[in-house]
Amino acid sequence: MEPFQDRHSAQSVPTHPPAAAPAKAGAGADKARPPGAAAGFANRRQALARQPWVSYALVLLNVTVWLLTLASGAALLQAPAEKMLTWGGNAASEVQRGEWWRLLTAVFLHSGLMHLTMNMAGLLCTGPTVERVYGSRRFLLLYLGAGLTGSALSLHFSAQHGTAVGASGAVFGVAGALLVAALRHRRFLPTMLSFYTLAGIGLLLLDGMLRGFGSGRVDNAAHVGGLLAGCLLALVLPERISGRGSASQARHRTLAAGAAVLAATVLLAVSAPPAAVDVRGAFQAGSAMEKALRDFDMIMTRMALEERAANAGRMTQSLRVLRQQTVHAQALHKTAEELAAIRLPASDPRAPLLADLQRMVALMEDLARMETGFARNNAPPPPADPARRAEILREVKQLRARIVSWQQTHAGPQR
Repeated sequence: MEPFQDRHSAQSVPTHPPAAAPAKAGAGADKARPPGAAAGFANRRQALARQPWVSYALVLLNVTVWLLTLASGAALLQAPAEKMLTWGGNAASEVQRGEWWRLLTAVFLHSGLMHLTMNMAGLLCTGPTVERVYGSRRFLLLYLGAGLTGSALSLHFSAQHGTAVGASGAVFGVAGALLVAALRHRRFLPTMLSFYTLAGIGLLLLDGMLRGFGSGRVDNAAHVGGLLAGCLLALVLPERISGRGSASQARHRTLAAGAAVLAATVLLAVSAPPAAVDVRGAFQAGSAMEKALRDFDMIMTRMALEERAANAGRMTQSLRVLRQQTVHAQALHKTAEELAAIRLPASDPRAPLLADLQRMVALMEDLARMETGFARNNAPPPPADPARRAEILREVKQLRARIVSWQQTHAGPQR
């Protein structure tokens, strides 16, 4: 690898590191370090101190994408999962339909302000150092490679059942690369700096993993996949601390790293089991159920208004009954057909709600079409089958209570 010249100073990184003093038997780690390690490290750090523009650009890109999703209707603290899917979230059902681009776009999406803040803080803490060690282009390869591998591994776990988003896989990969670089070159670091660097990165990664395994809302598969990919890429990619190797070798190693991460992503993606949940179908079913429920409520409201108008003498009872048996019964039939077209697996928690909605709409259609007797002086006409009418009203009351209870139990932001 050719000696690197700093943009701002004409200082070059030596092509070979200073030789380490031979360690005596039983000597500690400090005696194995070259004399003047602190000064040598300071010189190297100064020589590598070009602006880490890729790190800052990635932070800016992530923040911009989040602001755009916020402007499109996503919530500040927790965006709906359907919104994340629309913007390119990772879901096994969609990737297996051929939308492989979701493995990449999901890396730049965040579900809320706290999610974004934590990931960008992690990137700013580790990214600039890793970018200086490996160079801007190789750092970008490392970041994207770790993110893609994390997304691909998520297809086996979190993305099987929902929509996975976030840069955490890529950030874990960057942290893993920094850990590898610190381990490989700890002999060039001052003793205390080496200890605190390794301990700090280790604790950061351990804390992230423990939080992930302790929460069902965290996609820990992306963390693990990104971390492993970042560590392996850091071992293959040429770095700029030691200055060893030719420019040709550096190019070959970079190409090999890119090919390896692409192969790993494809292998993980194609080996994922069939999606446990059709995420898009589940969202479409939810939207259809919401629409049907709104239509049903609107029909019931109109029927109640017309009944009050007829009782107040503003409409004849015969006209009210006629509209109920024709206009409103037909609207209820259409709503029943829409609900019948919705398909949910038995394991879907909304399946009982759908069944109750279908039954309630069918009962109200029967009630609307029920024949009535004759009434004088614009009095409400009696039902032809009073017992059946009472039975329908009793069951509808029970169904409505169950539907309201379900809605209250499942209220709250989506994942």
